[in-house]
Amino acid sequence: MPIAQVALPVAHATAFDYWLPEGLAIERGCLVRVRLATRKLVGVVTGIAHATAVARDKLSPIEDVVPVPRLPDDVLDVAQFVSDYYQEAPGLACALAVPPLPSRKSAPRAPEQAGEAPVAHVFNAAQRAAADAIAGAAGAFEVLLVNGVTGSGKTDVYLAAADAVLAAGRQVLLLVPEINLTPQLVARVRAARPGLSVATLHSALAPGERHAQWLAAASGDAKLVLGTRLAVFAPLPALGLVIVDEEHDASYKQQDNVRYHARDVAIWRARRRGVPVVLGSATPSLETWLAAREGRYRRLDLPARADPRARVPAVRLSGHRTSRAADGIGEALRAGIAARLARGEQSLVFVNRRGFAPSLVCAACKWEAQCPRCSARLTTHRVPPSLRCHHCGHAQTVPRACPSCGNVDLV
Repeated sequence: MPIAQVALPVAHATAFDYWLPEGLAIERGCLVRVRLATRKLVGVVTGIAHATAVARDKLSPIEDVVPVPRLPDDVLDVAQFVSDYYQEAPGLACALAVPPLPSRKSAPRAPEQAGEAPVAHVFNAAQRAAADAIAGAAGAFEVLLVNGVTGSGKTDVYLAAADAVLAAGRQVLLLVPEINLTPQLVARVRAARPGLSVATLHSALAPGERHAQWLAAASGDAKLVLGTRLAVFAPLPALGLVIVDEEHDASYKQQDNVRYHARDVAIWRARRRGVPVVLGSATPSLETWLAAREGRYRRLDLPARADPRARVPAVRLSGHRTSRAADGIGEALRAGIAARLARGEQSLVFVNRRGFAPSLVCAACKWEAQCPRCSARLTTHRVPPSLRCHHCGHAQTVPRACPSCGNVDLV
């Protein structure tokens, strides 16, 4: 009797065994509907066997197959990697690759295409060298770090490098850290590459829309798949290039449910598929920088702005601990702000914190000044001496001694 091993979205260490009814065509990667106790769940078939240690009368049948493309082997392998490396349940890891299944059956939506005129870009020498290096790495696994200053035209380099991959009939996966970045990047891609079929994948899409975009990626109709960390699990039958923009961004780390780092998963998937992966950043993460310095990643520098008219902003250090400082602002900065005000311009001042110290603590018993009206700590202000809550507005005088133990050594 054929047995299907099914990974379910539950916190369980192994897959569950179900028997296959006759006439039901099932293979590894298929999405199936099964029962687990009193619940109906959608699971992923991770294997087919002909024997099981579970008694026949304890097995339940697979009810039916979800009519969507099966998850390819590399996606299942990525899910297994996430399960093993991050110590997560296999079923929860596989669930990351499962699209939302709308209650009503809808026709697959074609990936959107642009109709605007292409925008011509004249590359400088560094951009052309970076694009050529990425295009030349096609067909084999390699990690390339595009280390470009802000405004150096990294996105144009990505698109130029992707052209050769797309021309060969392959797909490109482009990851961005934030959902808010996807609309503007999609608009830019469509303006630069009219006619290119683009699918977007992120958690803010409605279930039906996300399902349609997933189908476009899984069928190969979408040539460029652009999305947040969720898109790293998208089925891409003709994957030829992976790009992780702003690779240093902490948003690539999922901190709840199944924990993983999408940048590292993208690198692992590119290795599994034997394709190059590009990491782009103006401020690379320390681990990426170290890998490039040790020669494990190839570094491609973009040291200049793409627009030759652009200039890097001047940065000056202005000391505030001088005799002529007022309210923590030094004379040079005060004069600079005054000059902008005189010209009717604006100035933006970032302050690292409000108050003299973020808390008041007893050195003996570790008592800490807490706001009596909310759960925040009270901030210590020196002029005038007071404790203030920057959340609800509560204020009180600074105690002379610890209210808990009477110690006068308050830090």
